[in-house]
Amino acid sequence: MPETSTVSMECRKKDRRLIGGLFICASVLAVVLETALATDPRIDVIERFGTNWVTLHFNTDSNRTYTLQYSSGENFGTWSNFYTIPADSATNKYVVVAPATNGFKFYRLAVTP
Repeated sequence: MPETSTVSMECRKKDRRLIGGLFICASVLAVVLETALATDPRIDVIERFGTNWVTLHFNTDSNRTYTLQYSSGENFGTWSNFYTIPADSATNKYVVVAPATNGFKFYRLAVTP
């Protein structure tokens, strides 16, 4: 969702003054900024790629750093970093290729700020 801004000026009749033949108005300038909220990190798809690989598909928001982490079935609960995506000024879609193993692997996305 893009950022939007609204600017409004108001000149009320009682604020007008005649100076040098011109009406001058003491104005109030109001600026309202609306920023899109960041989405929760989510892996959209994990699929087999050949016999020894899997692909992980996910989107990133701008100005946030993402770290793809994994935990093995034997060590569930202990997370290791697999791939880090530094903050960027644009949103992106990533497809990361990871080695497939004989055991189970769990994946998650960690994000800052």
